[in-house]
Amino acid sequence: EEIVLPVGRLQGALRCAAGCAMRDQAKPLYSGVLFEAKDGYLNLIATDAVVLCWEKIAYTGRDFAFNLPRKTVEKLLEIGKEEELRIAPLEARAVFSIGDYRISSSLLAGAESYVRYDSIINDCEKIEIPTASLAMAVRRARVFATTQDRSIELRLKGDRITLKLQSELGNYEEEMETAKGKQSAEEMSKWFSIDVLQNMLRAYYHDSLCIG
Repeated sequence: EEIVLPVGRLQGALRCAAGCAMRDQAKPLYSGVLFEAKDGYLNLIATDAVVLCWEKIAYTGRDFAFNLPRKTVEKLLEIGKEEELRIAPLEARAVFSIGDYRISSSLLAGAESYVRYDSIINDCEKIEIPTASLAMAVRRARVFATTQDRSIELRLKGDRITLKLQSELGNYEEEMETAKGKQSAEEMSKWFSIDVLQNMLRAYYHDSLCIG
């Protein structure tokens, strides 16, 4: 039984997930992207034990789960521009078809023991932030980062978002609005590694992101 998905939507999701997959083989389970189909969605999950990416694509079909190696994911990002891609999940392999092109891939073991992503991301209040504006602000803040000082504060209050970075080179602060001017009910302040935050934003392809 084949699953049919729009190529553009799948590649966008895989591009985001591939940026979060573990780069080394310390934990082979997390060096690929988990495909888990259930409850009317194909869930694509990747993590490097610091950042976790979870994409959902609506689909109709049977439930299945497999862990696809990074090398295969990279090949799927290179294939042509047809409108549809078909996935045939088999017992020990997965076959991807687009037009006359086929990729047959072995799978990583342990899909059933993958971290329970749906229990990590909860139903907290989420505020939308324009992705491009945040990415540019982080890029500007990075100018002041040093080897020792690479932490950036993101503070949310009302409809304002403030980024702060302090180092021996100087202090950087920038303020922007939430998407659509939406108000946050509570004030929130979080610290991030500027490298992790910037890498996440590079992989993220939507116009706005939610923080919660």
